[in-house]
Amino acid sequence: MKNRGEWAGLPLLVSLLLACFRAARAGEGEGTSQPPRDLTGLSIEELMDPITEHEVKAAYLYNFARFIEWPESTFATPEAPLIFAVVGEDPLVGALELALKQKKIGGREVVLRRFRSAGELPGDPTACHLLFVARSEEDRWPQIRASLEKQSTLTVSDLEDFTRTGGVICFFREGKKVRFEVNIDAACRAGLKLSSKLLKLAAIVHDPPADQGEKGGEK
Repeated sequence: MKNRGEWAGLPLLVSLLLACFRAARAGEGEGTSQPPRDLTGLSIEELMDPITEHEVKAAYLYNFARFIEWPESTFATPEAPLIFAVVGEDPLVGALELALKQKKIGGREVVLRRFRSAGELPGDPTACHLLFVARSEEDRWPQIRASLEKQSTLTVSDLEDFTRTGGVICFFREGKKVRFEVNIDAACRAGLKLSSKLLKLAAIVHDPPADQGEKGGEK
């Protein structure tokens, strides 16, 4: 059983982005005079009207990237964009498009790419910085993992045992709330530097003992 640890509630930045989703659904907040309510610590059911679970996850994905550093070699030029991607079919895509709209991270433009299947993934290490693996690709996850072995790609999913099989971040449900766990061994192998601020909010896991990797990943 994984040690999922203590939870500190939704990060402030995620709460603010969720408030933006709410405003967008209400017509950009027209006709309202009240400030956005604090969404920190609310369950999925409490956020469902009108916020959906996919929007919660999209908000997290955007903020994960704010607290992670990629090697400079993963960018073709100093001005190259930070590339998010989704492989497979997942309703998260629409929410992620909204979350990333006109955003910049570390001074870089943010681009979202879609790959219908694992076979469409590019071999170029500069072509994808954050990859969300949809449930439709569960059987192909070993193939995807192997194709990214020498790349500094932040892999994220909500697949069962994703972090135990080489993924970096996995969403999971604990009761009525969305949590996430981080395999810092996988992050270290990918050359990713994770902020201590992010790790404080995560449940920390390691590779299984039979495949123990180098510990680390915190900056």
